[in-house]
Amino acid sequence: MFSSSWLQFIPNITINNSSTTSIPTTIKVIQFNVDHGGESRKSAILSWLQQQNANIVGFCEANKWQNNLTNLSKAAGYKYAEIFPTRHGFPLAVFSKTPIEVLGKYDTYFERGVLHVRILGVQFFIAHLNAHNSTARSIETKHLATLLPPPPAKVVVMGDMNTLSPLDDQSLQNMTVEELPLLEALSSRYCYKAMRQKFLENNLFAYQPMHNLLEAGLIDASTMRQPTEPTDIPCDQVRFCKCPSLRLDYMLVSKHLAILKPDLLNAKVIRTKKTNQLSDHFPLELQFPLQL
Repeated sequence: MFSSSWLQFIPNITINNSSTTSIPTTIKVIQFNVDHGGESRKSAILSWLQQQNANIVGFCEANKWQNNLTNLSKAAGYKYAEIFPTRHGFPLAVFSKTPIEVLGKYDTYFERGVLHVRILGVQFFIAHLNAHNSTARSIETKHLATLLPPPPAKVVVMGDMNTLSPLDDQSLQNMTVEELPLLEALSSRYCYKAMRQKFLENNLFAYQPMHNLLEAGLIDASTMRQPTEPTDIPCDQVRFCKCPSLRLDYMLVSKHLAILKPDLLNAKVIRTKKTNQLSDHFPLELQFPLQL
């Protein structure tokens, strides 16, 4: 049975133009940094999304989508859409099969913004964190932690976090690039100057931004923790050197959501020949049961 208090968040739902209310038992969510709105790849991105048939899609860098949002969402198979242009550029957006309730749009304390919505009783924070400086990013995640609702709210925080995770420390320590250990290469090679500022603090991997979110009670929904960039589209912060394979996009969930069925709660990176050519980031997918 669905409680009447929960149903207030999904009024007048229609699926495929039917008048019958339909509520999914499992939610499929995709998070995707589409790289400057997708540019010439936009149609291919929307076509690919239609094939995935997710319930909800969150976007970073939905550049130039604002004036054509409805047509774009329909092309991907979604009736509902919201966009947050942000005053710093790099808009955030969300497509959904069911109604979207906007709870907040934040860019005062964020370089690229956070879009906060509720869909099917779950609160989603679509975040794009500072792309240049780990100290600034740490301040952002501390503020983001203050926006999280208290338990037992069901929460998903997802997006291009532009940060390394302490959960990946062992793989990062073992990684080599340009025939050097990753940390040594980032610390010493001129071609990694921008990445050095982005990912290091005192010549060590800067984990504090992600640590702030984990300390706030969020759980990393990825178990395999695969890299989300680069793809066939080169990363834009390295010149003349190989771009290291890093996990920068995340799906984090609240404990109440994680305990619903932890064996099924696993965010995965969608690494295919197609997604390798859609953006400079691979998309993420998360499925979880809708239990009340």
